[in-house]
Amino acid sequence: KNNIFISIGLLLLLLSISSFKTEINYQPTGTDDTIFVYKTVYEYLEVQDTIPVPGLIPAKIKEPVLPKIEKIQPVYFPLRKKETLEIQAETGFSLMYAKPLFSSDLLDEETLNLKKKSVIPLPAGSINTSVSLFYKNNGISAGFAYQNIYEQFKFGTIKQIIDTSYFYKYFTATDIKIDTVWFLNLDTLLIKGDSVYTPLFDTITTKYKDSIFESKVDTAKFSITEKNLNKYTFIQIPVIYKHRFVKEKYSLSPEIGIITNIIMNSQGKTLSLKQPITAENINSEIDFMKISFQAHLGIGINYFISDNLSVAGKLFYRQSLNSLYYNYPLSLKYVNAGIYLGVNYKFTNIK
Repeated sequence: KNNIFISIGLLLLLLSISSFKTEINYQPTGTDDTIFVYKTVYEYLEVQDTIPVPGLIPAKIKEPVLPKIEKIQPVYFPLRKKETLEIQAETGFSLMYAKPLFSSDLLDEETLNLKKKSVIPLPAGSINTSVSLFYKNNGISAGFAYQNIYEQFKFGTIKQIIDTSYFYKYFTATDIKIDTVWFLNLDTLLIKGDSVYTPLFDTITTKYKDSIFESKVDTAKFSITEKNLNKYTFIQIPVIYKHRFVKEKYSLSPEIGIITNIIMNSQGKTLSLKQPITAENINSEIDFMKISFQAHLGIGINYFISDNLSVAGKLFYRQSLNSLYYNYPLSLKYVNAGIYLGVNYKFTNIK
């Protein structure tokens, strides 16, 4: 209830304030865009009542005289004109920093980190042209842009090759056979007779060649660094809402909108998810979305050179709304921040 009463009180206060108006005469000076301001002053003359009443003091009456106009210090301001539609054409270029954002719920952390480290963002740019339609200070802008995004692909890895060698090992061997034969020697000169066993040694030496089948494992390690300049080309269709604040020499325009990106070409290399230690051609590894979208936020300034021509500048920030990859376990989005410079031309208003 208190809020209702407060609201009613504020409304009444506003109505009462609006009822107090200073009477001002608008007198054109002959130009279309400026007027002088004058103040009308009313004066009154005190006179006595000519018909006296017995027992009463003659009354004093204020009779108005013809008003006179006093000139105030001239104030210049534009005359109110009929609201019209305003058409503007603009062309220029943008320089930006395009940072890739990789994410995935399917890949392990190690592979995802390798993918992030393999890409280094480089300065990107675009050529822009647009047409804006303003009613009062609210406008809609649409147009085309040709954009190139560049990246440095760099990935280093160590490859290990295991080589197994098989071979025969030949050698010469010697085989010696010793044969001993015992002979019985009978001595007949002895009276009783005597006999002696005497050994007889016989040796046979044999030489031959032999071989052994052997295997040997050998390991070789070497480093490989893959480098490539990646390039992505887009046609952009921005649709932007603007609200401008117009001053004497310039105007400020906060803006928000959606940018449609149509990919025209992609070239370069990327880290393969099938074989993470190798680099593959990006078009053979990944399918791209033909159309993607970005949210746009910016603030622009126009400096008026003449009634129709102005120099335009803008700071902007853009964020991808969907991934550029199609049917791929990895998501790629871009965050863009940059500056725009261009020339703006205002056409004759449409009544």
